[in-house]
Amino acid sequence: MQKNKSINTLHVDIEGGFGGSARSLFEIVKLLKKASYNPYIIYAKAGPNKERYESINVEAELFPEFFTFVPRKIKSLKNFIFSLPKIKNSFTLAKKIEKEVNNREIDVIHLNYEGLFATCFWLRVLGVKTPVIMHSRAIMPMDNLFTRWIVRTISRNASFVFFISDNEKDVFKGINPKFENYEILFNISSAKTIEAPNWESNEVVYMGNLNYSKGADRLVDVANELKLLNSKLKIKVYGEDRQGKGFEGKIRSKIKELDISDYIELCGHTKVPYEIMGKSFATIRPSRENDPWGRDLIESTVIGIPVLATGSYGGVVEDSKTGYLFDSFDAKEMAEKLEGLKSNKEIYSTVYTNSVLRGKEKFSGVDQIEKIKNVIDNLLESQL
Repeated sequence: MQKNKSINTLHVDIEGGFGGSARSLFEIVKLLKKASYNPYIIYAKAGPNKERYESINVEAELFPEFFTFVPRKIKSLKNFIFSLPKIKNSFTLAKKIEKEVNNREIDVIHLNYEGLFATCFWLRVLGVKTPVIMHSRAIMPMDNLFTRWIVRTISRNASFVFFISDNEKDVFKGINPKFENYEILFNISSAKTIEAPNWESNEVVYMGNLNYSKGADRLVDVANELKLLNSKLKIKVYGEDRQGKGFEGKIRSKIKELDISDYIELCGHTKVPYEIMGKSFATIRPSRENDPWGRDLIESTVIGIPVLATGSYGGVVEDSKTGYLFDSFDAKEMAEKLEGLKSNKEIYSTVYTNSVLRGKEKFSGVDQIEKIKNVIDNLLESQL
């Protein structure tokens, strides 16, 4: 490769721009573009992606019906069988990538989700020699046949793996302890830090899907505890029931039954999460997956608002410094912690200061873009 040649990267996004993984990819692509790389995007579903990438002059193409699969703690076999009709699409996508690699002289392929493992396999079967970087974003169950299959497929066919936290890495390394071609790459946030603590705000926000694993129904219990405390705070829920299983309806019924509409409101999907967070008192994440390292928590930290989340991993949230971690869900404890912050402006201001400092240090993109560039450079040098 000529030293003066622009580096062409191809990025594969499994959705259309609504979810956290798509927004994370956009932040990566934006920084690569600024660093004079030439990115090109293939994405699976209609959504904000097209407009978003046009705004930074990056070409993005819709190529629908991806095959993706990662196992979960329950119903892995059922979910796999449900996904089987689309499995042929993993080869179709690989052929599309092969075509673009040849037409656009692609130097590096980036698959933005480990659920694209089958496409990674087919790329090698097709003889595509271009380095493949895989992004690992999901916590897969360790003792699971599908997890072992995915880890082994990625280990044999991907050139490098980025994990969004130590937790995804620990599962991968637990199955393949010899795997060394990886880095921890925390998600990037371009959210703007607020100028002063939002202590006077009464809005606690939830940003995420309305489903069981994310614990969206638990928000009702927290809201009920806020009612018992006669709190001024209200939980604003931003997200949708994207699986269409009636989960949102059950939440609405429970809100009506408990008569707590003054303490919780379902607001639907938002295209402006930064703006909403920037006016909020705190972010809450009562996930059953105990995963306090999502994009919502990273953005809250950068903005400067406290976080309350289930789980013990401290890589994103520093317990009692930038927010509060709960080893197990306790609606009363969460509500009391929120009310405690509301009654103590000094503590709230300290959390704000800690959050802003941590956001600049870990999630601004400065460290991430250097890691990405170094990995790409090393992969290309190894091919010379």
